[in-house]
Amino acid sequence: MATPAADADAARSSFEARFDSQLMRVLELANQHLGMDVSFVAEILDEGQLYRSVHGDAHSFGITTGEATLGYCDLMLAGRIPHAIPATAVDSRVHALRITHDARIGAYIGVPIILSDGSTFGSLGCLSHEAHVLGDRTCGSCSCSPNWWHRKSNAIGSATRLARKSRR
Repeated sequence: MATPAADADAARSSFEARFDSQLMRVLELANQHLGMDVSFVAEILDEGQLYRSVHGDAHSFGITTGEATLGYCDLMLAGRIPHAIPATAVDSRVHALRITHDARIGAYIGVPIILSDGSTFGSLGCLSHEAHVLGDRTCGSCSCSPNWWHRKSNAIGSATRLARKSRR
């Protein structure tokens, strides 16, 4: 006979498995619809952004899940760069940054993940090695409009908060 603690652990594991599956689907769709090389969810910590989930060619950008690094999302959340940079080589805010050259970042898209309590968890983002047109063909489509990104990032934030509560 299962104990209440075992039942709670099983429910939490089931929730986390469904959440991980849904999250990977969101990241896969972002890559497909935007034609980017990698998509990710990064949690923002004092020491940088910690990649929690990644879909695509993470290795070619030097992205390692579970490793905190400085990145574009830190800058976007601080308001120092916009949510979309179609060509990093000609954007004065990022073209001289070491990460731009080390990771060979050609284009970036990101939005904050805001938890239901109003705090910022991190970001949902995509990178491409090549400059990338981010106009009507991609970001303006119904499925990948800024509203789509914000809805997905809000859903990730809500699920993340629930997962944190269930671990307590």
